[in-house]
Amino acid sequence: MKDIRQFVALFRTSLGVDICDDKISLALLRRTKNGVEIVKAASGPAPAGAIEDGSVKDPALLAKAIKALKSSCKISKRRAVVSLFARPVLTQIMQLPGNLPGNIGQYVQKEAKHCAVLPCKNIMSGHCGISASKTGSSRVFTVATEIEKVNQLMKALQEAGIIVEAIEPAEIACCRALYEKEIAGNLDSNVLITLIDGADATLIVFRNQAFDFVRKRDIGKDICQSEESRKCLAEEIDTIIHYYAMEIDESARNWRVVTVVRHDGRNTEEISGFLKSRFPDMEIEVVSEAGPKNMSFAAGPDAQGACLIAVGLAVRLLDVPQPKLKINLMPPKSAEVRVVKQDMLIAANIAVAVLFAMLMVVAVLKVSLNKTDKVINEKKKEQSSCETSDLLIERAKLKRQANNLREEIEKLNKLVSSGYTGNWGLVLDEIRRKTPESLWITSIAGSDGSGLAVKGWSTSYEAIHLFVDMLGESKHIESATLVEAEKREGSDNLVSYAVNCTLVAQGGL
Repeated sequence: MKDIRQFVALFRTSLGVDICDDKISLALLRRTKNGVEIVKAASGPAPAGAIEDGSVKDPALLAKAIKALKSSCKISKRRAVVSLFARPVLTQIMQLPGNLPGNIGQYVQKEAKHCAVLPCKNIMSGHCGISASKTGSSRVFTVATEIEKVNQLMKALQEAGIIVEAIEPAEIACCRALYEKEIAGNLDSNVLITLIDGADATLIVFRNQAFDFVRKRDIGKDICQSEESRKCLAEEIDTIIHYYAMEIDESARNWRVVTVVRHDGRNTEEISGFLKSRFPDMEIEVVSEAGPKNMSFAAGPDAQGACLIAVGLAVRLLDVPQPKLKINLMPPKSAEVRVVKQDMLIAANIAVAVLFAMLMVVAVLKVSLNKTDKVINEKKKEQSSCETSDLLIERAKLKRQANNLREEIEKLNKLVSSGYTGNWGLVLDEIRRKTPESLWITSIAGSDGSGLAVKGWSTSYEAIHLFVDMLGESKHIESATLVEAEKREGSDNLVSYAVNCTLVAQGGL
């Protein structure tokens, strides 16, 4: 069974769906023994009236366009990661207080509600832990937006037949697509990834290969069309570099600036020339989001001009090197429905397999009995004077075997008809989503019927405390308590931990 799972994982596929103001892009990736390959890619215009003010206005119209695009490139229903298409969006790094009350999720949600960027109090947020600040305090990368706008996006995706695994900001997908070629292994330089989307510019800094800084700015005018806006962009880059020189004390460190231009890479040559003249001592590269030029993935004949953002979205579900940024802004109800459907599908497959096994056993038994009857009749004809006791004994033996098989079949029937009503699928999926990147789980064991004991290793005490806090905010886990945390002796400095969880009592799914 383990070998089968490894084989399936090796050749898994993943779909990235990127939606912006005027375009829809798809990218289908496949993991093979030779690495990741972009199998198919397609882009098409967003239909007029489907999108308004940077959000989905008509989900049915948008769903129709996505279906048509899927059909044109012959992409069937696949599990997918989708870009967060909603405005306004809060994107920032929060520094956690030392005496954090409650859990981290509640603190982030509360802070996001006070942000002037979000006019509506009915918001949803996501966060993930990142490297500690210079002072050693914990930090989280936070993204928040209005929940109704995410619901509209989910509605369009569901109508289009997309199996959504995660919704995340486009800037995260951009960094993931560029990570292996531009960021991984780059220890002698700070890498500044700039994503340009009209008048919006998102600037992200990777320091020592780790996500360290983010700033989102509305320049005012389309950067691709306005020289004044390009000057504002250069000033933002210069401000970030001076900040690191003064506050982080990295004045002698080299900088590499990679700028990605959305909307088919308009005027990339002009932007590149301007930035190179403004920063002559830096490595400057300006690329279009269309085309896998800066990506490390091979592109098949049907994937030329693949959208960099859509590729980065699909990579999230594949086992390849990528930045430790995992934020999922799927509405809670949609995530639960997805998990329940997966559990139901697994249960249905098991039931079908058991039924097939029962039918095979019955068929084999019937053939065996018929064969025995035939042998007995033939021997009666050939040796009418022979003693038939041996044959009768053999027949009785076969009948006993048949009765034993029938009893086993009845047990299987009871197992199938009993119906499992526990919430283990939801609980285990919740633990998976709450696990920080720098923490490993080595064992999960039940304790007293309503509890779990989770053990493993981590690279830091902060990650362990973050894990406990995130488990505590789950509605399937009543409480999570750290019972052990001890640093292992040796060069790896790993910390072993043990966490006891009390599950919320429920009647079923």
